[in-house]
Amino acid sequence: MNHGMRKNGDKNGRGGLLSWVGKTKNLIYVLLSVVLVAVLARVQLPRGQRDARSPEAADICREVTLTARGQGGRQELSAWNVSRYCEDITIDGACEELKDFTGLTDDEFQKRMERRGRFHFEGEHMFWNPGSKTELAWYYSSSVDYLFGNVVHRVNTGVLDRFLKHETHEPVLDYSGGTGNNAIYLAKKGLRVQYFGIGMAEKAFARYRVERNGLQDLVEFKEPYTRRTGYTFDPINGPLPQDGSLGSILATDVLEHIPNYHKVVEKMVDSIRVGGVIIEHSPFGSEQESSDQGEPDVRIHVSTGGISMEEAMGPRMKKLNSGSYMNVWVKMMSK
Repeated sequence: MNHGMRKNGDKNGRGGLLSWVGKTKNLIYVLLSVVLVAVLARVQLPRGQRDARSPEAADICREVTLTARGQGGRQELSAWNVSRYCEDITIDGACEELKDFTGLTDDEFQKRMERRGRFHFEGEHMFWNPGSKTELAWYYSSSVDYLFGNVVHRVNTGVLDRFLKHETHEPVLDYSGGTGNNAIYLAKKGLRVQYFGIGMAEKAFARYRVERNGLQDLVEFKEPYTRRTGYTFDPINGPLPQDGSLGSILATDVLEHIPNYHKVVEKMVDSIRVGGVIIEHSPFGSEQESSDQGEPDVRIHVSTGGISMEEAMGPRMKKLNSGSYMNVWVKMMSK
C-alpha cells in the first residue's frame, strides 16, 4: 500500500515537474520574443521606414494620446478624444456619415477611428515602405487608414470666414481635400468649390458626402488624369489650370507630404488671379541628415528641402497674417 502510494507520488511529482518545465519554457519563449522585438525596434531600418513619423507639431487633431510604438510617438486617439472630435461642429456630422459610408459595426469603426495597431496610417506607411516619390504618391492614393485619420480634421472657420467671403475668391480649389470637410463647409456657405485629392477612398467618401448634402451644383471634382496630361497620373497639371482662373486655393496639411513641394506652389501661384489667396498649413518634417543626402525623402512628413515657404511663393505673393496657425498669402501681381 505504501509502495503504491510512493509510486503514485513519484508519478505525480514527475507530472508536476514536467508541467512546471513546460510553463517555464513558454515563459522563456515569451521573454525571448519581447527581447527580440525590443532589439528589432532599435535596428536602423531601411530608408522610408526609418523616418516614417510625424514631427511633434504635425497633426491638426490638437492634443492626442501619444503612444510609443516602433519608431517613435505614433498618435493614437482615445475613445474620449474620438467622441470629442466627432462632435466638433465644424466637421458637421462627418463621422456619422463615414460610418454609414463604410457599413462597419460600432466596434469595427471605433478601432479604426482610434488608430489602434494596424489601423494607424503610419503603420500603413511602414508596411508599404515606399522607396521613391512615385511609390509615395501611390501610397497616398491607395491609403485606407487616412480616410479615418482625416475625417476628424476640423475646419478653421475663423480663417475661411475672414478670407473667403465673396465672389472674387471663387472658385476655391481645395487641393488634397481629404474627406471634404473644408469643401463642404464652404459649399454650405454658398461658395463654388473645386475638390481635388489623389486618395481614392477619401475622394469616394467626399463625393458621397456632397451628394448626401445636396451640394452637387456647388462642388466640382477635379482629377489627376486629364486630356492635357495624356490621361496619365499628374497631381500638378491635372487640377491646377495655371491660367489665373482660380479665386483661391486651400492647401491645409498637404504640402509637407510632397517631395519638392515648391514646384507645386509655383503652379498654384500661376493658377490664381491677382487678388486671390493661397491658404496653407504645412508642418514639414526635419531636414535630412547629411548621411541621407541623395536619397529620396519619402517620409510621411518630408522636409522643405531647404526652400522656405516665402521662397516657394516667390515675389508675386505677400503673406497677410504673420505668426498665424494658418498662413494666408495674397497674389499681388501677375508675371
